[in-house]
Amino acid sequence: ITRSKNISALTNQTATVPVTAILGSRQAGKTSLTREFKADHAGAEVDLLWQSHGKTRAVEVKYSSAPKLTKSMASAAHDLALEHLWIIYPGDKSYPLAENISALPLTKAKRTILE
Repeated sequence: ITRSKNISALTNQTATVPVTAILGSRQAGKTSLTREFKADHAGAEVDLLWQSHGKTRAVEVKYSSAPKLTKSMASAAHDLALEHLWIIYPGDKSYPLAENISALPLTKAKRTILE
Protein backbone atom coordinates (compact mmCIF):
# COMPACT_ATOMS: atom_id res chain seq x y z
CA ILE A 1 0.00 0.00 0.00
CA THR A 2 1.45 3.35 -1.00
CA ARG A 3 1.09 5.86 1.78
CA SER A 4 3.10 8.75 0.32
CA LYS A 5 0.19 11.19 0.80
CA ASN A 6 -0.14 10.11 4.45
CA ILE A 7 3.62 10.27 5.02
CA SER A 8 3.69 13.77 3.55
CA ALA A 9 0.82 14.92 5.78
CA LEU A 10 2.47 13.37 8.83
CA THR A 11 5.79 15.03 7.98
CA ASN A 12 4.09 18.42 7.70
CA GLN A 13 2.23 17.86 10.97
CA THR A 14 5.30 16.90 12.99
CA ALA A 15 7.22 19.87 11.63
CA THR A 16 4.86 22.22 13.46
CA VAL A 17 3.62 19.99 16.30
CA PRO A 18 6.25 17.46 17.40
CA VAL A 19 3.75 15.42 19.40
CA THR A 20 1.26 13.86 17.02
CA ALA A 21 -1.36 11.13 17.51
CA ILE A 22 -2.19 8.66 14.78
CA LEU A 23 -5.72 7.47 15.40
CA GLY A 24 -7.94 5.06 13.53
CA SER A 25 -9.89 1.87 13.72
CA ARG A 26 -8.25 -1.52 14.14
CA GLN A 27 -6.38 -2.74 11.09
CA ALA A 28 -6.46 0.74 9.53
CA GLY A 29 -2.71 0.78 8.87
CA LYS A 30 -1.55 2.94 11.80
CA THR A 31 1.37 0.67 12.68
CA SER A 32 2.53 0.36 9.06
CA LEU A 33 2.27 4.12 8.58
CA THR A 34 4.31 4.71 11.73
CA ARG A 35 6.99 2.25 10.60
CA GLU A 36 7.24 3.89 7.19
CA PHE A 37 7.46 7.33 8.79
CA LYS A 38 10.15 6.24 11.25
CA ALA A 39 12.21 4.70 8.44
CA ASP A 40 12.46 8.11 6.77
CA HIS A 41 12.72 10.32 9.86
CA ALA A 42 15.10 10.25 12.78
CA GLY A 43 13.74 10.77 16.25
CA ALA A 44 12.28 9.10 19.25
CA GLU A 45 8.80 7.62 19.29
CA VAL A 46 6.61 6.66 22.25
CA ASP A 47 2.92 5.87 22.55
CA LEU A 48 2.11 8.67 25.02
CA LEU A 49 4.20 11.64 26.20
CA TRP A 50 3.30 14.31 28.75
CA GLN A 51 4.84 16.90 31.04
CA SER A 52 3.89 17.37 34.67
CA HIS A 53 5.56 19.57 37.28
CA GLY A 54 8.45 20.25 34.91
CA LYS A 55 9.13 16.56 34.28
CA THR A 56 8.66 14.75 30.99
CA ARG A 57 7.24 11.24 31.22
CA ALA A 58 6.14 8.67 28.67
CA VAL A 59 4.33 5.39 28.18
CA GLU A 60 4.95 2.65 25.66
CA VAL A 61 2.39 -0.16 25.42
CA LYS A 62 3.60 -3.68 24.62
CA TYR A 63 1.62 -6.89 24.24
CA SER A 64 4.29 -9.13 25.67
CA SER A 65 4.31 -11.39 28.72
CA ALA A 66 7.71 -10.03 29.82
CA PRO A 67 8.93 -6.86 28.05
CA LYS A 68 12.68 -6.40 27.71
CA LEU A 69 14.68 -3.25 27.22
CA THR A 70 15.11 -2.37 23.54
CA LYS A 71 17.38 0.11 21.80
CA SER A 72 14.37 2.24 20.86
CA MET A 73 13.23 2.45 24.51
CA ALA A 74 16.68 3.53 25.68
CA SER A 75 16.93 5.97 22.78
CA ALA A 76 13.51 7.49 23.53
CA ALA A 77 14.34 7.88 27.23
CA HIS A 78 17.62 9.62 26.35
CA ASP A 79 16.53 11.69 23.34
CA LEU A 80 13.34 12.95 24.99
CA ALA A 81 15.09 13.52 28.36
CA LEU A 82 12.43 11.46 30.12
CA GLU A 83 12.17 11.47 33.88
CA HIS A 84 10.57 8.04 33.46
CA LEU A 85 9.35 5.70 30.74
CA TRP A 86 6.80 3.07 31.71
CA ILE A 87 6.33 0.01 29.52
CA ILE A 88 2.72 -1.02 30.11
CA TYR A 89 2.06 -4.71 29.54
CA PRO A 90 -0.61 -7.34 30.41
CA GLY A 91 1.49 -9.09 33.08
CA ASP A 92 1.28 -8.89 36.86
CA LYS A 93 4.74 -7.79 38.06
CA SER A 94 6.50 -4.43 38.04
CA TYR A 95 10.23 -4.54 37.39
CA PRO A 96 13.03 -2.21 36.29
CA LEU A 97 14.43 -2.36 32.77
CA ALA A 98 16.91 0.51 33.19
CA GLU A 99 17.52 3.42 35.54
CA ASN A 100 14.46 5.39 34.41
CA ILE A 101 12.56 2.70 32.48
CA SER A 102 10.31 0.09 34.03
CA ALA A 103 7.79 -2.55 33.06
CA LEU A 104 4.42 -1.93 34.64
CA PRO A 105 1.31 -4.14 34.59
CA LEU A 106 -1.76 -2.50 33.08
CA THR A 107 -3.62 -3.13 36.33
CA LYS A 108 -1.15 -0.90 38.23
CA ALA A 109 -0.72 1.79 35.56
CA LYS A 110 -3.17 4.44 36.73
CA ARG A 111 -2.09 4.35 40.37
CA THR A 112 1.66 4.34 39.60
CA ILE A 113 1.78 6.86 36.77
CA LEU A 114 -0.38 9.44 38.49
CA GLU A 115 1.73 9.47 41.69
